[in-house]
Formats: sequence, C-alpha cells, structure tokens
Amino acid sequence: APGGAAAVSSAADAAGGSNAARLLRARAGSYAKASRVQTVGTEHVLAASLEVFPQAAAAVLGGPLLAQLLELLGKSSLAPPPAEPPLAPGEAPSFAAVPAAADAEVLLAASDASPENLFGALQALPDAAAATQLLEMAKIFLDRS
Repeated sequence: APGGAAAVSSAADAAGGSNAARLLRARAGSYAKASRVQTVGTEHVLAASLEVFPQAAAAVLGGPLLAQLLELLGKSSLAPPPAEPPLAPGEAPSFAAVPAAADAEVLLAASDASPENLFGALQALPDAAAATQLLEMAKIFLDRS
C-alpha cells in the first residue's frame, strides 16, 4: 500500500522500546485482520516484525534470507496491509478486537525487551508454528536460487 510499510518503518525507527512494541502489536493485528482471521498468529507477528523492525531483521536473518522471506510473504496473504488511519482521541483501533494466540503473545511480549529478542524468539518457535514454516520455506527457496 502506498505509504503503508514505509510509514510504519519510519515510525518504528523513531519509536523507542514499548512504543515500537505497541506498533508491532498494532501491525500484527492489521495483518490478521487483512487475512480475515479471528486470531493473530505467529505468521502475522513475523510479517509485522519485518516491517516494523527492518534493521534488526536484516541483522539477525541476513539480507538474502530477509529478501526471500519478504518475497514469499508478498505472494501470500501476508503482504503488508494499509497502515491504520490516525485515531481520534479515545477511539479504539480496529485491530484491538483481534486477540493473539498464545504463541503469538509470547512473541509480542519478547518484543518489549528488544527487536533482537523478538527475532530470537521467532527462531526458537516449534517446527509446527506457522512462522517457523515460513522461515524454513524461505531458506529452501534461497538455497535453490
């Protein structure tokens, strides 16, 4: 979306600690809402984390894997949704109604410490987690290219 990902990344770059974690939670909810699902999953946190913390993603994953993962997400239902419009004072964001699954909540909590902590938690997810499967598919595609 025009201005979506770039605007979010710029906001995250300027945000500190918990503000960036709140932005991650908001974007993960937007990804889930755009996917028309009832719960934020690990795949939504992964997609949002690449958008909100691009420098940390590149540092932890490496540029080639990050590029492959972004390409894979872009071809799936996890392309960046439009940024949420600014809210009026006291207005609840639309993503607030999207609860997070337990494993996604662990990831969102990890982002409170640091983006690097979040990416470590993403890489430590069990094999069955959707985010793990996306990361592994991106590695396979990268190995074949």
